[in-house]
Amino acid sequence: MKRIIWIYLVSLIVATAIVFLSLQQRQEPKRTGPDAYIPIRTITPLEAAVIIVSNSNRKPDSYARIIIVDLTDKNAVILTRNYVIPTEFPTQHIPESYDGVTINGKSFRIVSNSWENYVCQYVVDRIALEQILGYHLSMTEKSDIKKNGFNKDKISFSSKKIWMYMISEILAISILLTIIIEIFTKLHFLLWLPCLTTLDIALALYVKWYSPAFFDADNFFQRIIIEEIPLRFSLGVGYLLFNNLFLLPIISSLSLATYIIYRSTILLRNKKIT
Repeated sequence: MKRIIWIYLVSLIVATAIVFLSLQQRQEPKRTGPDAYIPIRTITPLEAAVIIVSNSNRKPDSYARIIIVDLTDKNAVILTRNYVIPTEFPTQHIPESYDGVTINGKSFRIVSNSWENYVCQYVVDRIALEQILGYHLSMTEKSDIKKNGFNKDKISFSSKKIWMYMISEILAISILLTIIIEIFTKLHFLLWLPCLTTLDIALALYVKWYSPAFFDADNFFQRIIIEEIPLRFSLGVGYLLFNNLFLLPIISSLSLATYIIYRSTILLRNKKIT
């Protein structure tokens, strides 16, 4: 028992460091091929203003990109289907293929935060947002959720819950590390691959529940790091197995069967000796 507690405490320290370092890397938004990295923070007033401006430029029959659901003296609570990425293009040379907006001499690209019915919730500094927009928001300007088609959408990320995400991932990763150490130190090597494969499947199911927008046509990363672990493990093992992921469960099953035969042989041999 003391050994397990010690391993878990060390794993907890390592997991905390991993999550905090990863959080620092996830402050800036990215879009790389099929991977969409939503910033793990509240969006800035400038980013919110960019989406609001782009929302006013959208086609009349298209869904709203952003709505204001609450206003206080200091903050505006918004829901949005998009996030923005600063572009490297000069203001006057944004490609037509990009959904771009220019504010305060800076150009931004508008990208979706998922392909399904998910929205992100942010709390934005109201005063700073109004200064950028050039007009005052009022309670009467709060958006109608149903009218703008947001009533069927689920909140997949909330800037109010970042601490919850951090704690959840620290606990999940520390448990994961403890289990992996136990697998490699306590179990026969023939059981390593089937156990790791089972762990990978369990992690994927956890991610499906914990970060529902991730499983889409693309990979929409809306959490700190936990989404990447089963994905990278599967792809890494799949690459080692000639990039064929379907071989992973097959080889895991063969390894498990080999271990069962091996153990059965030992038991029969011991039985004959006695």
